[in-house]
Amino acid sequence: MKAWYFERGRLQALAPESLDEALSREGKGWLWLAFEAREVSKPSFGAYAKQFELHTLALTDAKRPRHPPKYEHFDENEYLILRENLSHTDICDFEFAPISIFWGERWLLTIQHRYSTAMESVLRELQEKTSRHITQPVDAVVRLSRRVNDHYAEQLLRIEERLEIMEDSIEAQHSDDYLKEVLSESTTLKQMARSLRYQHTALGAIAKAHKKSTQHSEHLLQDVLENVDRAATMAQMLAEISSDLMNAFLSLHAHRLNRIMQVLTVCTAVFLPLTLIAGIYGMNFEIMPELKVPWGYPLALVIMASCAGGMLYGFKRINWL
Repeated sequence: MKAWYFERGRLQALAPESLDEALSREGKGWLWLAFEAREVSKPSFGAYAKQFELHTLALTDAKRPRHPPKYEHFDENEYLILRENLSHTDICDFEFAPISIFWGERWLLTIQHRYSTAMESVLRELQEKTSRHITQPVDAVVRLSRRVNDHYAEQLLRIEERLEIMEDSIEAQHSDDYLKEVLSESTTLKQMARSLRYQHTALGAIAKAHKKSTQHSEHLLQDVLENVDRAATMAQMLAEISSDLMNAFLSLHAHRLNRIMQVLTVCTAVFLPLTLIAGIYGMNFEIMPELKVPWGYPLALVIMASCAGGMLYGFKRINWL
């Protein structure tokens, strides 16, 4: 567990034994407690849960490693789950983890399952005193939501660039690796779109509940809502593009296969009558009069060539060759 106290633009790290004293301070300062998910089941966390009156069902949701974003408003506090995108290098990979956030008038409590770059970014902003508009816990929640969404937007831009490259080179692709990559990106984008839609709904509920917040936070929250909605729309659009790419690749693959089958069909059809004629002449029956004719063999070759030429001409007329 880590703790900080923020007051008058200054962030101060606290030891666990000084938390009660920090909460009892007068003024407009507020406390931030950060827990890892494994610490929630420990008795020491139970004391904080009781002190801040955290709802039992909300804590149950906070323990789950997979939970969609949502917002709940209780009499004593508020609760928000954000789904942070943890992917950094592989654009086809969507690894996420929930961040559970409880807050009241003078305190903020976060529970994370994995290392959170969004939380570190907000803490750095508080430490460097670059955000003079963070005066209450809900302001930090809005900043945290913005950082989470920024990471989605960055990955969506990388995926968009990759899809443009793949779209331009689709006709030259013959490998199954191309199909696997497109399928992976399509799955990733659908997951991102779902998460962003959930987060947009949750943040919209916060906006309605905090209409009387500071003017700056209200404008920032509206900006975050617009960005989340834009990112969700972009993720859905890119998911459709990736699905179209997958269908186009399968269509091209099927077309190539049909062309191969056409060639094989032409070869089979051309050699079938030739094989029949050669088989008849190969029986060598004495009663076959043409065997006694000197020009019988050349005549057979002419007939075979005529059959083959006629069939090839016919296939050419129907654009099979």
